[in-house]
Amino acid sequence: MLLLPVWATEGWYTFDGPAHLYNAEVIGELLWGHEPHFLNFFYEIRWPPSPNILFYVFAAPLSRVMDIMWIDKLWATLPVLVF
Repeated sequence: MLLLPVWATEGWYTFDGPAHLYNAEVIGELLWGHEPHFLNFFYEIRWPPSPNILFYVFAAPLSRVMDIMWIDKLWATLPVLVF
């Protein structure tokens, strides 16, 4: 029942989720993308621990093979399944 709102709606909207999804997309493009040289001019990957690093480790590889909205739904599902 807790996952019904996540999976029954077309979009799963969070407060700062779009910003994190965009960052994951940029990290994925920097690591595995087709044009990382363009992004390297503006961005660099820094690996010190940050509060959201676990999400980026989860979402960046998936952003290459999965739609970003599905990644957001999977990330919302993970705590419900774990706890």
